[in-house]
Amino acid sequence: MYLKFLHIFLILFLVFPVYSQSDEDDEAGEILAIPDIIITSERIEQTSRSSTATVNILSWDIISENNITAFDRALETIPGLTLNRSAGTATNSVSIRGASDLLGGGVGNRVLLLIDGRPAITADTGGANWSMLPMGVVDRVEVVKGALSPLYGSNAMGGVVNFITKSPSDSRKTRINMGLGYYEKPPEWMQYRDKRDYFGDISITQSDTYGGLGYVLDLGLKNSDGYRQNTDFSLYNAYGKMQYVTDNNLKINFSAGRNSLDRGYPHTWLINNQSPFVHPLKIAYPKTNDRQTKDSWNINLSLDSPVGSNMKLSGDLYHFKNYSKSIYNPNGLEGDNQPEGFFTDSDARKTGGILQLDMFGLERNYLILGLDLQMDSVNSHPPDMMFGKHRAETLAGFAQDKITITDKLIFMVGARYDYRNIEDGIDEGQLSPKAGISYQLNDDASLRLSAGQAFRSPSLAEIYLREELHAGIEFVENKELRSEKLRFYSEFGIRRKFFNFLNTDTAIFVYDFSDMIFWQPIGNNQFQVTNLSRSTISGIETGFNIHWKDISCTANYTYLDAKDKTQGRSDDNLPYKPKHTAYGSLGYQFRGFQLQTSLRYVSKIDEVIFYANDNPEAFYVIDSQLSYRLSNNLRFSVIIDNLLDRQYEEMARYRRPGRSVSFRLMIGE
Repeated sequence: MYLKFLHIFLILFLVFPVYSQSDEDDEAGEILAIPDIIITSERIEQTSRSSTATVNILSWDIISENNITAFDRALETIPGLTLNRSAGTATNSVSIRGASDLLGGGVGNRVLLLIDGRPAITADTGGANWSMLPMGVVDRVEVVKGALSPLYGSNAMGGVVNFITKSPSDSRKTRINMGLGYYEKPPEWMQYRDKRDYFGDISITQSDTYGGLGYVLDLGLKNSDGYRQNTDFSLYNAYGKMQYVTDNNLKINFSAGRNSLDRGYPHTWLINNQSPFVHPLKIAYPKTNDRQTKDSWNINLSLDSPVGSNMKLSGDLYHFKNYSKSIYNPNGLEGDNQPEGFFTDSDARKTGGILQLDMFGLERNYLILGLDLQMDSVNSHPPDMMFGKHRAETLAGFAQDKITITDKLIFMVGARYDYRNIEDGIDEGQLSPKAGISYQLNDDASLRLSAGQAFRSPSLAEIYLREELHAGIEFVENKELRSEKLRFYSEFGIRRKFFNFLNTDTAIFVYDFSDMIFWQPIGNNQFQVTNLSRSTISGIETGFNIHWKDISCTANYTYLDAKDKTQGRSDDNLPYKPKHTAYGSLGYQFRGFQLQTSLRYVSKIDEVIFYANDNPEAFYVIDSQLSYRLSNNLRFSVIIDNLLDRQYEEMARYRRPGRSVSFRLMIGE
């Protein structure tokens, strides 16, 4: 199937005439306003067309125009990327091309979240901290797909998502972004209370520069009644960044942030044993009063300095702290199997440093050398249920050479070696090589080919977790759990522009895993995290975007074939991997008005591990919004999410919201 698809595409690619446009035409044809310079795919500044990996970019203009106020909503439009959310702020996993699993807290996440190039994952579960950064300070989002361990180490098996923050503005700019909305009442048989459920948010962002010193500051609040029982939450964000640039181009950045979350515990839906029906918006009494609180702190110091005229030295020092607490039966309700006020908590801390030397003075080479140090610690209670108290340290070195063979042909080669020491676990060393080629046929067409290996070290939660309370599932710790390996990864991609308004991008990819970490049943309601012998994921990803006059259109589709190759299960699908995902949007601008409608489709999940009788069915969701720009500094929007009020799940037994209506006002630039 892949070869047939590629053959058809190559015919179109080669037969259609090539039209050259000026830079002005090229900019007009990019619906996504893709910046010409990217930094994530090879850890260096380069043009997006010269990357050897598939890169998708969301600029601030797109984030702002589409009223995106949360990380997960920013990622829904990316080809090959699927989200699994249990409620409101709870994003359990983000998966690129089927790489990640579907487990609580982001456990088993094979997509690395970066903020300005440094890792932003929790030290206990290895999950991404998606609420760490407010969207108001994001300049752009770079999503790079494929084996990125040769540059970024563990968790980057499927790719990385890099949220790049804004630099301080040259003059004072203030922006206020606020919204208020409500969920429409569900059908009467699903209602869990009479009142309507509301949600809202407000954020204030300010930026300015005085001489060589500039700052960006953001304060925000989000609040929701929730759309089903126990999904209410309150989230407070504070983030600040200071930048100092000296006369000799030394750049110093210091940033700090904190967010505080209080929410209902996201239990699964209620199953009524007295009838054949489930209650998708209710949970079992007396779990209705269970709560969760999460507090996160982060600080970072980065330096970027030229070393002569041919080299550059950059470095990062960072510290993240994530404290989470789950409180069971705080009100002492009768019938609860937990004593009044019983709680579990986890204090997870990650400290690290990255040092990178860029050498670009050679005739046709751009060489980088780097060191990466990370220290993880977790202290959780009670130890006979949670992870206990453990530490892990990782030391890594990486190198990459960009070889410009001709003006159109670029060759990339690199490798990274990671050594990880886990207290009371296995010490391992991992070598991750990579190679890639980028060839520019002309201004409108480029080819790319990349291959490599990658790995993911098991998180402390996967090794030591003993019990999952709300589902009553027991786990047996596995101190012999090894890193999983991507033995081979390869991608071939074609990027092509037709005329001056149609852009296309197609990629074929193959993953071959060994020692894949998976949750296996070993007894009655008992599981253990083990290494599977082998599994494969392959597929096709294609998309296009059009920008013609005042009309914009974008669409993408991904086909995924994910197989468990463990002996005796060669025909089985890997759990939680939809075969088909698609996204499309259509926009129209008229004077100050902008109308945008989008559709997201995910096919049925054929196999799951937990709740085998409740596999999520295929679904599609249509969202629409109408905005009116009253002036350059004032815009009003009406947003209708899930326009057709579809009932669906991304995760088994976790119903997603029905139709909601919200109103937004943005003041400032």
